[in-house]
Amino acid sequence: MKRAIFASALLTLAAALPASAGWEEGVAAFRASDFEKAYQQFQEYVQQNPNAYQGHYMLGEAALRVKRNDEALNHLRKAYDLNPNDLATKLSLGRAYNGNRRYKEAATLLGGIDPSALPANQKVVFYQLRATARDRSGDDSGALADFGTLTKLKPDDAQLHYRYGVGKISDGDLQGGLSALSKASSLDPKNKDIKKAYTQGVLNQARRTRDRAAKKAAYEKAARAASQLVGLDSSFDNLMLQLSAELGGGLYDAAISTGEKAVAKNGSDWKANFYLGQALTSASQFEKAEGPLNRAKGLASSKGDLDRINKQLGYAYSKQKKYVEAIAAYEAGGDSAAAQRVRDNKDTAEFNAAVEEDNARIDEMREEAERLEKELEALESGGGLR
Repeated sequence: MKRAIFASALLTLAAALPASAGWEEGVAAFRASDFEKAYQQFQEYVQQNPNAYQGHYMLGEAALRVKRNDEALNHLRKAYDLNPNDLATKLSLGRAYNGNRRYKEAATLLGGIDPSALPANQKVVFYQLRATARDRSGDDSGALADFGTLTKLKPDDAQLHYRYGVGKISDGDLQGGLSALSKASSLDPKNKDIKKAYTQGVLNQARRTRDRAAKKAAYEKAARAASQLVGLDSSFDNLMLQLSAELGGGLYDAAISTGEKAVAKNGSDWKANFYLGQALTSASQFEKAEGPLNRAKGLASSKGDLDRINKQLGYAYSKQKKYVEAIAAYEAGGDSAAAQRVRDNKDTAEFNAAVEEDNARIDEMREEAERLEKELEALESGGGLR
């Protein structure tokens, strides 16, 4: 697109200028993509015609292509000073500013252009230049607006939808961002960066959802997206995204499998072990949960993380009636109420056990009495007693 616009400007300039040393040779070299030769020819032209904006414009364009960015900027700026109303010069100068990381100046220059007056083939270039300048100079809302316009001008460009979606989410519009990221993912389904941004967005949406059924459905959607992401790139970070989504959606068997893969990738990560322990606990595999939860406790460092792990351990122990271990874990986690509940349960269990033992003894005594009674009856009926 940029080359097509330049070619149009080049033809216009070539027709407007009288023949002069270096000009025709430079134009011919530029058209042949011999930019080094074009650069040299336009240098000669500018030396002879220092006040012709066309020469500075062409020399700046040639300098850009041979990576002489500072020199390109100087000549394009000179062309702009000589003819500040030339649209092609403004666009090229904006590109040069961006190339030299002078984004604020590019944004200011391009902000003075009325895009509605641009030909259709120049609008895309303009919005791309200005969106980049605004984005890099800290004008987030302006950049977001430009990227939104670009998605309409180029609806099949996955990268534009991706950048727009990320920007919308950063701006607080999660639903709008997800819509754009979904479009980007459908256009480029094998792009890992796009798929990851979409997965993170859906997972964020699930965490924000309050309705229980809708929340579960959102987590399941995030789990499907994460599974596709892991299919593209089974990195540890991506496995952790999948594990989080599966836990949130109540997909505990799947979470156990994913958690085991994550721990295999990085067994020194406390959170991977903790999530695996959570999945096993939720699947009522309490004894198996002890291993990863204890590993997590040995790897975590912050008090908040250790408290979470100890509370989960307390629950796993209590479900197995390991009351002493459960009480110690809950107390280590700062949950005195849960520790007291376990003590009460322990006392109740011990009381019930004692009652059951007494009942069993009573039953034994009753059975013994009945046995003796039958023996006595047998002796009496047999004449054994007189």
